[in-house]
Amino acid sequence: IREDAQGRLWVAGEKLLFRLEGDEFRPQPLPEPPGNIADIAFQGNAVLLLIRKLGVISMDLTTGVMSPVRRPPPGLDLGSFLHLDRSGTLWITGNDTYMVRAAANGMEPFKSIAPLFPDVLFEDREGNLWASGLASGLTQISDTAFRNLTSPEARRDTAWALLEDRSGTLWIGFEAGLASYRDGVVKWIPQLAGRRVATLMEHPAGVVADTSKGTYLVGPAGVRLL
Repeated sequence: IREDAQGRLWVAGEKLLFRLEGDEFRPQPLPEPPGNIADIAFQGNAVLLLIRKLGVISMDLTTGVMSPVRRPPPGLDLGSFLHLDRSGTLWITGNDTYMVRAAANGMEPFKSIAPLFPDVLFEDREGNLWASGLASGLTQISDTAFRNLTSPEARRDTAWALLEDRSGTLWIGFEAGLASYRDGVVKWIPQLAGRRVATLMEHPAGVVADTSKGTYLVGPAGVRLL
């Protein structure tokens, strides 16, 4: 599910694209079947479709014209997630040891020194790209390297949710609980230990964490069950 610049919600199905109109999703006509749609992103008036075997295809939302944007080189497997960063670079998850960076000169594998299993991509306000996934903690991706920034006990955990609050603190919802990251320091919230955090939302009084054992408000006044 993705939101475009006009605030409209879109859902990518296997072979169809749906747009929310009123209280129901309506199919977006496609001029030709693109194959299995893994993910979508928006660039101006165009929607970018990630097709594992074909690469990235752009479709103009006004004319419906489709055109290839980037095709993967032979032997390069594409994953299920697509992110267009502020510089216009496309990031695509690959297999367990790399991501794919698609710039003006084509696609290239961006290798990690350790298994990443990327399932979630997140860009903070400063343009830093973060990745998390199955049993890989939280990783920052720069132009030159992958850097795992979570504490040793979290590096084999799974991060399910990411949120940057108004102060610039990054909140990470793990299988094992909730942690914050700021200025290179990871701090765990002991009251939520052992609670899988699936969703995070900012609140005027702090951060709301939806966990496997209830919904909590975490803030300067402490932690309380909602």
